[in-house]
Amino acid sequence: MKKYLVLDYGGSSVKISLMDENANRLYDTEKPAPTSSLDEMKSFAQALAEEHKNEYSGVAVSLPGIIDIEKGIAHTGSPYRFENGTPLAQIYEEIFSAPVVIANDGKCAANAELRQGALKGVESGAIVGLGTGIAGGIIINGKVWNGSRGAAGELSFYPHDFAKLINVANMPLPKLKDGVKEYDTYVYDATWESIASATALLERYCVNKGFPYKRSEMDGREFFRAYDSGDEIAARTLDEFSMYVAAGIFSMQIVLDAERYAIGGGISARPEVTEKINAAYKKIARTQPDLTVPEIVPCRFRGGANQIGALMFFFEQKGRG
Repeated sequence: MKKYLVLDYGGSSVKISLMDENANRLYDTEKPAPTSSLDEMKSFAQALAEEHKNEYSGVAVSLPGIIDIEKGIAHTGSPYRFENGTPLAQIYEEIFSAPVVIANDGKCAANAELRQGALKGVESGAIVGLGTGIAGGIIINGKVWNGSRGAAGELSFYPHDFAKLINVANMPLPKLKDGVKEYDTYVYDATWESIASATALLERYCVNKGFPYKRSEMDGREFFRAYDSGDEIAARTLDEFSMYVAAGIFSMQIVLDAERYAIGGGISARPEVTEKINAAYKKIARTQPDLTVPEIVPCRFRGGANQIGALMFFFEQKGRG
């Protein structure tokens, strides 16, 4: 039985698994994410290669950012730090002494849902992953669409406010580090993730309650505890949030005319999230009654989707060698 080392690089940790050809998990662990530099990523990979020596036939990697899966080149990978155009697959192949495929995390999740989950059998669709940002993966003609250099489906950057975007475009480019930080804040405020990510839900709830948002004190579990206790502000905030998510999907639908959208992220485990997004979408859809109303469903996979999809990409690119 052949085994594969499958890595899911997240914001704070890396999920590490050995999986067989059917994506069954034979071993699982997590380690702190090597986010400081490319050298730290290399050292991290070298330690894994030594730890799992002779245990794998190939390595499949899920990574945030713009990844050219065909060429194995990473253009961006926030919060991971490396130069635009880094040949990461080649670097890892030298370290692991095995074939390596690296793909964007949103596309990995979409591939998992397409092959074995909520998008199975569709010709056109997308996942919308509601987390720290908004992960995305688009299905066209029954395949995950990568775009010209791997940037298709970067839904976090999707603009929701063109006036804000134009104002930012007309600003002088910052020269100082603090200026860059301020500039990035202006850009963020124009994006869909600023109003429709899970982080945005928590931030809006805190604002509506009249206290500052602190990530260490407020997470999805805490929010839904308030919601379940009958907190009217939590209920209103979830309704507002659902409208923002639905409005973004409506904009996507104008372009894609998709059959189905799958909602991912930790909060999608709550059935009322998808239910409220569906209700909000139908309300918005009345403004353009000639458009197809797609299915909006929860993802089948959550925590393990990226690894399953990464392994599927490996088989598509390298076979099962």
